[in-house]
Amino acid sequence: MEPPRGSAGGQEARERSQGLRRRAVERSRHPRAQRTSRFRPRVSEGTSVPRPSAWIVLKFGGTSVSTLANWTNIARVAAARSAGGARVLIVHSAVTGITDRLERLMDAGRGEAQEQELRAVEERHRGLATELGVTLGEEIERELAELREIAAAIPQAGEVSDRTRAHVLAAGELMATHIGVRFLRSRGLEAAWADARTMLRAEERHSASAKASVLSAVCGFVPDAALEERLRGLAPVIVTQGFIASDEDGNTVLLGRGGSDTSAAYLAAKLRAQRLEIWTDVPGMFSANPRATPTARLLRALHYDEAQE
Repeated sequence: MEPPRGSAGGQEARERSQGLRRRAVERSRHPRAQRTSRFRPRVSEGTSVPRPSAWIVLKFGGTSVSTLANWTNIARVAAARSAGGARVLIVHSAVTGITDRLERLMDAGRGEAQEQELRAVEERHRGLATELGVTLGEEIERELAELREIAAAIPQAGEVSDRTRAHVLAAGELMATHIGVRFLRSRGLEAAWADARTMLRAEERHSASAKASVLSAVCGFVPDAALEERLRGLAPVIVTQGFIASDEDGNTVLLGRGGSDTSAAYLAAKLRAQRLEIWTDVPGMFSANPRATPTARLLRALHYDEAQE
């Protein structure tokens, strides 16, 4: 695929025309953002702050990875960043609605309700793969088969453990990224898939409950030269998952609902990325859900504490 041509301004206009917008934090151009970031690399006293690397991290949410139009734009953005000399790490969420489906699958019990959720998850991924013109692949077939096995065992167990919940919910991101990397390759990009659980390791928190340690984990983000080297050897464009990580024993843990932004920030810090771009299909934060409330207002200014409410 030939990368987009023209000025940077023209490129950004084309990106906006595709319905996706971005927020970027650049280490070199926005020092204030760097100073106030929660995810500053820890630097020992007497040492210098690591210089930015050639990496750019792109993060896309569930709605941004759910259609051909959006994936076409993702391919265009990745190609443009790569053509500019950057190494690109794409971090993205599960296809929109899938995490909720997987939650309902675990709560459905035995019978038709459970089968309905399984069918919906499978059909959504098969449909997206067909729309993107790629095969589903044996990796996703294995994930779907494993979901069926776990779902069948839930009624016998009588409850869903936190570890099982984390394992099931992680399937959404794993399946979506396998489809995504196939599409990027079909568009001529040299892209590789990577498992975020090999890159993000949860930190032990003595004050955290066992549940929080599995479903709302916190990870280390010290710059990692070995990780940079490993990813550099895979491909110019890497696709990985948001939301998931692993503990010290290699078990799957989650970063909490909506944790893909956090994943991207962790990875940007570990790779000493020159920029983290968080892409979205809305222009900002509204007073209410604009899809459900047509009169919702775009908030031009908002205090951090208000945004958390």
